[in-house]
Amino acid sequence: MIIVSRPERVWAVCRDVRRGFRSFIALVSLAGFYLWPTPSVTAGDRVLDQVSDASVQQYGAKLLARIPHNPSHFTQGLAFGRGALWESTGHYGKSQLIQYPWASGSTKIQPTAQLQLRSDEFGEGLTILGDTVYQLTWKEGKVHRYQIAETTITPLPSWPNDKQGWGLTTDGTYLIASDGSDVLYFHSPVDFSMVKSIPVRLAGASISRLNELEWINGRIWANVWGSDNLVIIDPDTGRVTGVVDCRQLVDDAKRSHAGAGVLNGIAWDVRSEALLLTGKHWPWIYRVSLVEHKNKP
Repeated sequence: MIIVSRPERVWAVCRDVRRGFRSFIALVSLAGFYLWPTPSVTAGDRVLDQVSDASVQQYGAKLLARIPHNPSHFTQGLAFGRGALWESTGHYGKSQLIQYPWASGSTKIQPTAQLQLRSDEFGEGLTILGDTVYQLTWKEGKVHRYQIAETTITPLPSWPNDKQGWGLTTDGTYLIASDGSDVLYFHSPVDFSMVKSIPVRLAGASISRLNELEWINGRIWANVWGSDNLVIIDPDTGRVTGVVDCRQLVDDAKRSHAGAGVLNGIAWDVRSEALLLTGKHWPWIYRVSLVEHKNKP
């Protein structure tokens, strides 16, 4: 049996429900106003789109050469050191440290050494300082170290890391690391103790998801996870002084390989001044040069 109440009571109930719903929406909106995080430049193409500061130089990446790269590699780090090109790859059960011979103008590379990480470790960024390779892990709290000799790579005791491992580079004095936030950390190469940290800002806004890093001519270059752009950072202030648009490379990689992922991997050869860029599951490592773009007025 369906019981129909008096019409005026039905309308009264509906009116109260509507009022309650409006109050709920207002409360949610007010909470959102106070709880929503402060606006910042986040991963994605907005990194470039939001550049309005005339002091931030904008660049494009001019393609000079394609070097075949194993597209199964989930590239986490790329760096030159001791006459070789080094790559760190990720994924549990697939993480490796890979060494390639390198000569100026190389158009093909084949691994000369590959070291497998434990199956419960996820490889991340790497750098070379002196005769030692340093390789981060993601959430495992370890910094792996390897001694490089003429024909051998010898694992050394690992160091603890109290943050997530993302990117790693060196200025010749410190090991400089990112953890996916908007902060860069400067560590001692003696024991990985933290010496200092700097927040990274682009035109006053924070840049989070800083990923793979490279030291080039006194500046820190960084991938921004999920973005087609690189940022160039002043290591003293954390201010972004340049942005590099790499969309041409991303598009080329995806046309060549359907499984190509995000841009990630920067290597600078001081001797030949070769700048290499790649990404996760990319079929190419690209040798590029920078082209200055006219800044927006």
